[in-house]
Amino acid sequence: MMAIHSPQATAMTNGKLTKGLPFSKYLEIEAEHASGLKHMLVSPLHYKHARESDVNADKAALRMGRAVHTSILEPDRFALEYAVYTESKNKGEGSRKAWDAFKAANASRTILDEAEYTKALAIRNAVRRNPLAADLLAKGDSEVTATWTHRSTGLPCKARYDWLGPRGIVDVKTTRQIDPTAFSRDVARLAYNVQFGIYAEGHREITGHAVPFWAIVVESSPPFDSVVYSVPASLTESGWRVAWGLLDRVAECRKADRWPGVAGDAALELTLPEWANGSNAAQGIELDMGDGTRVAF
Repeated sequence: MMAIHSPQATAMTNGKLTKGLPFSKYLEIEAEHASGLKHMLVSPLHYKHARESDVNADKAALRMGRAVHTSILEPDRFALEYAVYTESKNKGEGSRKAWDAFKAANASRTILDEAEYTKALAIRNAVRRNPLAADLLAKGDSEVTATWTHRSTGLPCKARYDWLGPRGIVDVKTTRQIDPTAFSRDVARLAYNVQFGIYAEGHREITGHAVPFWAIVVESSPPFDSVVYSVPASLTESGWRVAWGLLDRVAECRKADRWPGVAGDAALELTLPEWANGSNAAQGIELDMGDGTRVAF
């Protein structure tokens, strides 16, 4: 079974795996990561803006996403770290005072409303009822931090695995539709292939060997159906090739201290997409930046 180091562990081949690191401490690690590099797919300027501003502030969708992950992967922590508020927050002075008092009493916890709390538990139960998903999550560790150095550029990199166990890396995703056609579009639109590639490569760099990669995908609305996808090595390898190119470009931009936008210094020729010209060709990819921004290609 693979060795997973404590926060005091010494470095392995090229980096280390750390379990038990709080998410707040993970955020403090200065390193390249999948959600940041995704902005480089738009332009260096967008990447630099994302690095220097709080584009991933604690929005409701991100808060809910963390709650779902905790309920599935760390059910004991979920009860300790999340509180549910079932009353009105603003119907009269009494309601506002009650809400303020509840917030003060639960200052160290994330507060969900009743609908969010019920939804998180429903998604957890759906995943745990899936025998394949339950088997993957039967042994291992949640929220394992990987840190390593990109050998080509020397840039520090990091990743945080939802689950790392004897059967490999497991990533949990919620989506509106879990069927292969719809989810494959999500993989392309949300650059999950780049994320998976970075995760897989980080583990290989640290441990010296590749492991299987799995995605547990669950519907974000009733009936909360779920499916386990085996992510082939060909997909993680191609995603890592894209990430490698992005890291090279980050290094080049840092060296030159130049961060061009989408067009750089050139003029772009305006053309219509094929579907607008009467073609039956598929529409282009729309990249979701995770902060409410969507960029179409």
